[in-house]
Amino acid sequence: MRVKLTVVIFTSITVAMGGCANMPTPVSKPYSFMQADGALAASWQGTIAPVPHKLTAYLTSPAGYNIAFQGSVKASIDASQEKPLLFSPGLYPFQLTQADNRTAELCGAMLVTDVNETVALATFGKTDSTKLFSPEMLNKARKGILTNYTIQMDQTRVIRYWLGNRTRPSAPGSPTIELDFSGTSDLSEIRVNGTRLKGALAVLNVYHLSYNLRTNTTTSSNATYRLEMVRKGQRYSGYIRDLRSNAYTTFVRLSCSLPDSLFTAADQGTVSKFTISPEEAQNMPVAEIIFGRGK
Repeated sequence: MRVKLTVVIFTSITVAMGGCANMPTPVSKPYSFMQADGALAASWQGTIAPVPHKLTAYLTSPAGYNIAFQGSVKASIDASQEKPLLFSPGLYPFQLTQADNRTAELCGAMLVTDVNETVALATFGKTDSTKLFSPEMLNKARKGILTNYTIQMDQTRVIRYWLGNRTRPSAPGSPTIELDFSGTSDLSEIRVNGTRLKGALAVLNVYHLSYNLRTNTTTSSNATYRLEMVRKGQRYSGYIRDLRSNAYTTFVRLSCSLPDSLFTAADQGTVSKFTISPEEAQNMPVAEIIFGRGK
């Protein structure tokens, strides 16, 4: 199930002290799933107007990791961190990477809202009750569960996180999905639109943009991709289609573990179909794979 954690913070927490700080830059566009949600869309709109106050936060967990905010600050996470990060209201996509590994392990985004003069006096992340990344949140995200995490102060939502196991989040305004075929047994080759996948991962744009020279207009439609697979020496061909964008696809790597029965059916001349859905939201299909025996 989707995990929702809420931490309530009181005004008695540590007061921010002076000193140098890093200031990540918020992105200029919201995610499409935020635009589709009235409350999230309103929260995003509330971050657009500049405010004189900033939120002060220390990143102390998970120790030994690096964090990279999209297009801006990169920092090492350490319990003895001396320089805080300062956040204006806005949206901050990020990646978490183990210090000894260049491949991102987790990704997410932080939405900072309602930073007033009271919030600006507080320091987040110094105590167990105010850690920005709780152990429970991290463990759930590693298992491919979209984690939604909220920090409040005086009954006002100040920080909201989404965290999942994609190698990098979908860019705001340009939704993609990350498909993982590693759970399909005996696959020796897989190609999408003619390009052979490395590591059985495919990152695909949800929408296809078409430009009409005659009318000088751009139209958007759901993208369809050609799929080719080789399994046990047999070749199969088909399509990945009906891609959709939501909070799950933005942050969670989606499993495409095609069962043996679908290949058996394809060998017998049937068109096999596989619906791709988030693990904890099977009623929310985000793509479909169809394939048959290659000819």
